[in-house]
Amino acid sequence: MGFLLLGILFIFALFTLGPIALVAVAVIGGLMLFVGALRFLFVPAVIVFLVIALMNHSGHNQRRRDRRAYRSERHNNQSGQRRPRKELHNVKVDDDHSSWSDF
Repeated sequence: MGFLLLGILFIFALFTLGPIALVAVAVIGGLMLFVGALRFLFVPAVIVFLVIALMNHSGHNQRRRDRRAYRSERHNNQSGQRRPRKELHNVKVDDDHSSWSDF
């Protein structure tokens, strides 16, 4: 339908306004076709981009949930197998080095 209207516009411009108007109509028609092609390519590109973003977001959430589950499982395993605490003992402090300059 757009090509038919463009053809009618070409014929009208050629017979009524002259060759200069025909060039102007050709330039405007070319721009219209370019914008139409961009729109034709842009809409699927946006849809593909949105699908990829949603897949990435859901995968990121799944990895985060898996990581949390692994951490809590590891924490439960480690807390169930606690080692006895080491006994604290008195440490004799050497007073030989009383300041940093002695080192």
